[in-house]
Amino acid sequence: MNVLFRQTQTLDDRGYNRLIYEPLLFKQVRWECSQRIGRSYKGTFLTDLQITKVVDVTEHFHETDLVTVQTAKVKESMKQQVPVNRGTPGQLIIDSTVNAAIAIRAATGDPEVVKRTIRRQSAKHRPKKPTATRLVIPDEWKTTGGDNPHNFIVYNNGPDSRSRMLVFCVDTALYLLARSSSWMMDGTFDTAPNIFSQLYAAECF
Repeated sequence: MNVLFRQTQTLDDRGYNRLIYEPLLFKQVRWECSQRIGRSYKGTFLTDLQITKVVDVTEHFHETDLVTVQTAKVKESMKQQVPVNRGTPGQLIIDSTVNAAIAIRAATGDPEVVKRTIRRQSAKHRPKKPTATRLVIPDEWKTTGGDNPHNFIVYNNGPDSRSRMLVFCVDTALYLLARSSSWMMDGTFDTAPNIFSQLYAAECF
């Protein structure tokens, strides 16, 4: 039997593979029902290696759980956004759930737990902290990230400079600074990366 189907492959919170085969949720190991152990549900199916078609099915005998399925999709969307979204975990949660039903938002779980999961995912994609000012910044980290990235580094005197300096700003902020007659500037040492002496900020009003 060759049945084409719509599917989404995800990972659960512990890193195990799952497959959403509309409108049910399966776990890998022949693609078993996610409720197989807890409720002894026997639904399974087999796919080809490319996961493009179902080759055998053991039917389900319980009602579908659309909230669980949609919640799994929301969580997977959050994980997929981590590499390109430079916002805080809280912002990512809001962006991913703003259009979701209340039941789905509630089912995503404790926000603090979800934030920890996002931070773990982010750590996998974040470059290691540099140990010398001769660092070379990858192109993907020279922008604001997201679906519409903007240049974020407006000055970089290069890794061979004796006094390394990086200036971060977006074009909109430069425009506002240029139009403003009053600037406020302040420097801090505590929050500067270890290899730099100071973090200096300029603001306008």
